[in-house]
Amino acid sequence: MRASHLPYVIVRPAYTYGPRGGAWTVSIVNQILRGSKLLGRDDGIITPGYIDNVIDGLFLTITKNAAIGCTFNICDDYTVTYREFFLAYARMLGLNSMPTTPQWIVTLRRSETGWWLRKRIRKMRGREQPGKWSSQFRFNPSQYSIEHAKDTLGYSPKVDFFEGLRRTEDWLRENNFLNS
Repeated sequence: MRASHLPYVIVRPAYTYGPRGGAWTVSIVNQILRGSKLLGRDDGIITPGYIDNVIDGLFLTITKNAAIGCTFNICDDYTVTYREFFLAYARMLGLNSMPTTPQWIVTLRRSETGWWLRKRIRKMRGREQPGKWSSQFRFNPSQYSIEHAKDTLGYSPKVDFFEGLRRTEDWLRENNFLNS
């Protein structure tokens, strides 16, 4: 991009959730309904972005000249663990907890030996092969700062995490995703 001398902006939206959301909304509800388990402590950190906040951030990146040539993280100014995120959706379904794979099994599964064994078992069963790092993101301790977007664009998430979850739950209920 830089070599082309064309103006550009790089936007990295985080885990975008909210009404009409696929991967970080409806998919999570469906996973829980299918009996998905938490993975040990499931203490990897995510910095979610409520859809309205992400759209506001995207709008700023295309309307502010100061954005040209920059890279921005666009998400909420709040971090949460995978456990907390999944449990928030479980509570929408009336569940106070979720089944959890014991930590020692998670540790074994994440090892080279565990990955090799899982791959062989899945192959024998004719199932899709998992990527070597297919669940690695669940243990990622990264969080994404929005300071650059705040300073350069005046970005400020208007909908906090808990209000975003409330709105998401309302939409999920209205569209019968929580009535299974």
